[in-house]
Amino acid sequence: MEKFFLSFNIFSRFFLLTCTLALASCQAPEGEKIYGIDSNTIVSGSFNQYDNAKVSGTGSIRFETIAATVRHSLTVRTSLYDALTLSAMSLHFYSDSPALSSTKGVVVHFERQGASVMGSIQIGNSSYSINNQNLIYYIPTSLNLIVEVHNSSPARVLIWRKDVGIYTADTADVDTARAGDLTNGPMVGSGAGTYVGISLNLATLSAAQATTPQVSY
Repeated sequence: MEKFFLSFNIFSRFFLLTCTLALASCQAPEGEKIYGIDSNTIVSGSFNQYDNAKVSGTGSIRFETIAATVRHSLTVRTSLYDALTLSAMSLHFYSDSPALSSTKGVVVHFERQGASVMGSIQIGNSSYSINNQNLIYYIPTSLNLIVEVHNSSPARVLIWRKDVGIYTADTADVDTARAGDLTNGPMVGSGAGTYVGISLNLATLSAAQATTPQVSY
């Protein structure tokens, strides 16, 4: 009888351990946590606050870290706080303009329209609108996003909400290589430089870091 209970006890512990490992393997990856804002330089504008914890107001900053050769990813947390006038944020990738011109590189733009967030992508003189349905869960006062750009030919942009947890092409809210994500795609062109930065218009940036690209192809 003692042998029976001993065997049962060992089996029970093994079963519980197996279940725990199985559940752990099914959990979504938490992703990289970000704190603060990567080292940068003010390019233009006038900010109400500018430090490594918050950049607020209107203007542009250029990061000291340049874009990787093939893929570059930024994780950002921002707030578009002015509903009456144009509150916006633009992310600049692979720009060859130190001043972060809107017609240089790949520029991913978000702006507030009432309670909604609208998005577009600019490459050179061509602008591509993101389908509004892809951004219906975006809250302008709390934009916590991962934006990844593949500087291929043509460029590819993927966008996730940070709380999605699993970052693949299938879970991306926006993948410019996917039919229907742009209202006037497909995109053409790519960036010719390595500068990376952010432009704000009546907005607040509370976190911004270069993070590991999520999609390898």
